[in-house]
Amino acid sequence: MPLPKPHGEAKPEPFPTPVGPPIPGVPAPAPVQPSAEVIDDVELVEEPSGSSSVWSWLGWGLFAAASIAIAAVVLGLLVPSRDEARSLRAELDGVAGELEGVRGELAGIRDELSQSQTARDSAEDKSDEMAGQVAALEQQRDQLAQTIASKEAELETAQKKLEESLGEEIKAGDVSVKKRGDELVVGVASRVLFERGDAQLNDRGKKVLRRVGETIIANAERAFQVAGHTDDDPVTGQLVAEYPTNWELSTARATNVVRFLQEDCKVPGRQLVAAGFAEHRPTASNKNERGKRKNRRIEITMLARPLPKGK
Repeated sequence: MPLPKPHGEAKPEPFPTPVGPPIPGVPAPAPVQPSAEVIDDVELVEEPSGSSSVWSWLGWGLFAAASIAIAAVVLGLLVPSRDEARSLRAELDGVAGELEGVRGELAGIRDELSQSQTARDSAEDKSDEMAGQVAALEQQRDQLAQTIASKEAELETAQKKLEESLGEEIKAGDVSVKKRGDELVVGVASRVLFERGDAQLNDRGKKVLRRVGETIIANAERAFQVAGHTDDDPVTGQLVAEYPTNWELSTARATNVVRFLQEDCKVPGRQLVAAGFAEHRPTASNKNERGKRKNRRIEITMLARPLPKGK
């Protein structure tokens, strides 16, 4: 039986909007409105009671199924992305740890380099300092070499002059001129200068000392020690009262030679030193007369050390 046509223009009825909880990430669908043209061509019939409710639930079911499908696809895309992000973050953390390790090693290398640089700078400074010390020592060595050469020249000149002026006494064995280290020693036998057991100079001794005095004056910057020596025979007779022991005798003889060089030969007193050694520095054995004669002597030594500055 045909449905009756409605009187007047029928208004289209929108599809029912699905109800239910919204799905995250999926926008809610807008109500669907049928177009006017379609409504005009379709003859409206009266539906039986309850048909609109069936269509409403059917639309909602289709929409829910579509939403669930879309959500599944989205979740399927997001889950792998999140796992990959976790994997990348873990890898990034590992790289960051390695980077920190490399930075630590680099800092250690820089510290070692800094220490090496400091050590090198210190070594260079020390090397420069040592080079300066070496240069100073070399200069000092050269100066000492020049001083030694100068002293040796003085000794050779003085020795040559004494050997020329005392040639006869040297040949006779009464005088000796020799080097002893960096000193020049003139040995004069006591018999040339004194009578046996006496400390007073004789005429022959004065002649010899005048020639020695010329050499002393020619070396004004050097000191000369006059030393008296005896044999080991004790002083006897009347001399005991004046010279109780060989100490007094050897010292008296040295003192008289010094006084003669200063007063008669005009040698400055600051160049002269008197000393007595008695029998304690022999040059030969005292067991025979020949050795005793050698031990009784006066030694005039040109000392190595120069005179101190002053008048």
